[in-house]
This record gives sequence, structure tokens and C-alpha cells, in this order.
Amino acid sequence: SGHQSTQKIVPILQSIYPFSLESTTHENTWTSKPTWVYQQLLKLYSYQVLSKQHGIDPKNIPKIKDWFTIIDSDTIFVKSISLFDPYPIYNVATDDTGAFINDINLGTQLVKEVFPKTKIRKAFRDCNGRKFTTITHWMTFHGRWLDEMLNTIEKLHKKSAYKGLCKLKSSVLSEWELYLAWIMHYRQYTFHVRQIPYINWGMLDHKNLVELNNETLSDIIYLSKHDDYSIDTKCCVNSKWSKIFGGHNCQCCQKNDCSRLTINCHTLGSNKGCKVVDESNGIVTMEFNML
Repeated sequence: SGHQSTQKIVPILQSIYPFSLESTTHENTWTSKPTWVYQQLLKLYSYQVLSKQHGIDPKNIPKIKDWFTIIDSDTIFVKSISLFDPYPIYNVATDDTGAFINDINLGTQLVKEVFPKTKIRKAFRDCNGRKFTTITHWMTFHGRWLDEMLNTIEKLHKKSAYKGLCKLKSSVLSEWELYLAWIMHYRQYTFHVRQIPYINWGMLDHKNLVELNNETLSDIIYLSKHDDYSIDTKCCVNSKWSKIFGGHNCQCCQKNDCSRLTINCHTLGSNKGCKVVDESNGIVTMEFNML
């Protein structure tokens, strides 16, 4: 067409990683879902392998930047949003804003098992019976800090980090929960936390995208397709709660008929270094200054 895009899709050889699907399946205690652990390890080791440019052409492909965002491959953003402005932004959800029960429950035990004999805790504590999760299909990482976390895991478990994460016995791996818990304990920097609206859907086609532009779902920023959902199943998270159909424990109500926990410095478990910096577009942005 004569149009030259500045965006690139770069295939990455799996062989540049220190593990394979076969090796992680052999190590994995969750043998029923070997790809679940494997795809998370690919994300956690992304900076380590791509910063060295192994297996790719350095003439055409720049090294990965220190700050980068990983988005689940089944997730599509349908509206523009800044994920780093001017600090990294993290999305959170609670059980009463549509987060799945298994997601909100796994963080506490996971952090305890991966970081034994440390003071590291789940990123955001429970508040008034509500539980938080950062499992929202994407996260912005700092590569060197990510590698430092892997080194910490290796020292604590006295084996390669990926082997330790494959051998979890009493918890389920979540790369998002691990990283945010680690940096809130070890790193000194500033970040923002928001409740960004999105939807988990059983179908993704042109019709869905058109529907996301109508008044009913006008606040949705991104959607994630779930193959285990029926075509008509759609579960909103952090949204205005317009009436949409449910399944899979969807918590969708007519407009404001649902009570919901809105984040603030108290509900997120910290008054120190925390303040509201923006309330535009119905989304509250909290700033955590860990300096």
C-alpha cells in the first residue's frame, strides 16, 4: 500500500530461553496445566534473554528497554490509554468490581511460598473484607528489577528461579502478583494505581468491537478473550456496571445497583507516600511515592 508502519512484530525463538516447554513440564508440579506456568516464565525471563539479543538480529531489532509492558496475547486494547504517565501505572481489581475469586485468593499464599522467611507481603492487603488482585492481563516491568527478583528467588530456593517456580506446592503462580509484591518491598520509586475498566469475553470479532463503542459498554478500555467461555458470556471488571449478561461468577449489575469498593490510600493499605493525583474520566489514580 506504500504505507510504512513504525510498529514491528518480531518472532522470538523459544530456544533463547534457559528452559523449554518440555523441561518445565517435567519440573512442574501442576502437570495438568504445563503451558500455564510456561507462558508466565516466558514473561518473567523476557528481559534477561532479550536484553542480550540472543537469537535475534541486532542490526534490525533493538534491545528491549529497561521499562516495558507485557500484555497477554488474548488481550486487545480498544481505546487509547497511557500505561506510563509519567510513572508506571498498575491496574487493580477487587472481588466486588468483577475480579475472579481464584485470582484474588492466590496472592497471599503465593508470595509466602515464593519468598519464605522474608517480610515480603502481597502488594495490597485486604480491606473491609474485600481482596485485591493485580491479575488484570498486563503489567509494566522494569527489567533490571525483574532480574533482581529472579535472583532473589534463586537464592531463597537454592536452584534456578524457573525450577523453583515450577515446584510450587501450596500456591499457583502469577507473574503479576509476584512482581508487584517484590518491588513494593525492595524498590524505592513512584508508581500509579488505577481501577481501569475492562471485560472478559467469550467471543472476539468485529461485532464485539462495535458493541464496545455503544453507550452500554462505553467505559471499557480493553477486552480479553477466554476460550473456555461461551460466545455470549461477558464479564465486566472495574466498569460502570451497565447490565450485561453473566456467567463464570460475573458480577454485573444495572448501573449503580452494585456496591463496589473504590480505591484510595486507606483501601490500598497505605497512607505513607500515597495520594490521589487524578479523578478524571471516572477513574481514580493513586500515586505511591516509595522514595
